[in-house]
Parts: sequence; C-alpha cells; structure tokens
Amino acid sequence: MDKAAPRDMDGDRSEPRYFGPWGVAVVVILSAVLALVPAFVGYLVLVCGYSSEDCTTTLLASQDSDELRSLLAPNALEIINLTLSAAFEMAIAGVVVAAAYWRSRGRVTVLLGLERPVDWAVFKRALLLTLTLIVVMSPTEILFPQLRDIFVLPKTSIGISVFMFLVIVVAPICEETLFRGFMYSNLRAWYSFGVSNLVVSAVFALAHAPTSLLCVPLVLPIGILLGWVRERAGSIVPAIALHALYNASAFVTELIFR
Repeated sequence: MDKAAPRDMDGDRSEPRYFGPWGVAVVVILSAVLALVPAFVGYLVLVCGYSSEDCTTTLLASQDSDELRSLLAPNALEIINLTLSAAFEMAIAGVVVAAAYWRSRGRVTVLLGLERPVDWAVFKRALLLTLTLIVVMSPTEILFPQLRDIFVLPKTSIGISVFMFLVIVVAPICEETLFRGFMYSNLRAWYSFGVSNLVVSAVFALAHAPTSLLCVPLVLPIGILLGWVRERAGSIVPAIALHALYNASAFVTELIFR
C-alpha cells in the first residue's frame, strides 16, 4: 500500500491533527464499546428483566389515558428495541465527533468530511449511479426470498413509523459521520483514495454482518459508491442523502413484498 505522509505533521498549528490508522481503529472500537454498554444495560432492564406482558404492563402503569394505553400496549417492546438501536448509533457517532473535536485543533469539520463546499455536479452523477444501483438490486428480493429475513419490518404501524425514521434519517447521518466522515477523512490523510475507500467500505459492509452475512456482499458496492461520492464531492452531505435514498428504496421494497 502506498502510504503518504499525513498532511498536517509538523505543519502549521492551524492545521488539524489526523488520527493514524491505529488511532482510527482504537476510536472506532472504543466508541462501539462505550455505546454498547448503556444499550446492553437498557436491553437487560427493559426487555430481559420482564416477560413481554409484564414489561408492557410496567411501562404503561403510570399512564392515565386508556387511548394511549391501547395504542402502545401491543408494540411497547418494538419501540424499546428500535429506540435502543437508534441510541446505539447516535452514541457511536457522538463519541466519534467528540474524538474528532479533541484532535482537530478547532477544525472538527475537516476530520468529519464537512470542510469543503459540496460539488453538486458530482452529486448529480452519483444520484444517477445510485438510482441505477437501486434498479439493479431491487429484483434480488424476488430472486432470493431468503433476503427478506434481512430487512424485517415491525408488525405495528407505530413501529413501522419509528423504523422508517431510524433507517432513513438516523442511520444515514450516524453511519456516514462514522465511516465516510471520521474513518475516511483520517485514513485519507495517510493513504490513497483507493486504499482508504476499500478499507472503509469493507468495514462498513462487515458492520452489517450481524444482521446477516448476506448483507456483506450487498452492502459492499454501496459503500464503495458512497466513498467515491465522498471523495469527488468533497463532503459527506451527498453521501448522507444518497444513503438515505438507498435505505428508503429498501424500505419501500419491503413494504411492497412483506
């Protein structure tokens, strides 16, 4: 791998200090651990500590409104699980932003991929590529029914609404801040575009492996495309928008074929 010297070493004090490859790994692992602890404790307390019926009853015991109770009772556990998932992603992004702020000498936007103005001409080309990728990959659920187990919608309307907000808003912002923002920006200070994009895209794909190993080959090309957008557009903003678009298409597909 061709490794270039970091752009800020021994430079002007106004330049941000980039994390090295090992520093990036440590921050990402630490952020996941710190985010996992409260999520795991919350899961034990709110889910494992009760049966489904007892948990629902406990959560609603202080509610005076019968209408609210009838609305939430069937899906209290769904909301709990979705809320914990959102909290986990936001906690990881929060730790990463804090680490970038600490390291950046006041220029946190550089370490998060928000420094340069967006090249919207690149975004338009990337939008066309993303739509093409969506069209190409949409039939996969028809050809491979086992893929339907990857993207399972909640059973209730309120759960579906929360899930939609999670996958279309929370996930794109938090994941792009972590992967194409923090990880890519710091690795790009040391390595070429190809190496940085491949490493970040591989980690991005592997991060979806707990859902299903089938996610890895499906997510990898998406990650590579988003990395190209990040490099050419000079910002993670278009990557967030395209990530949200792709997740929205997957959400709509699941609604149709559920």
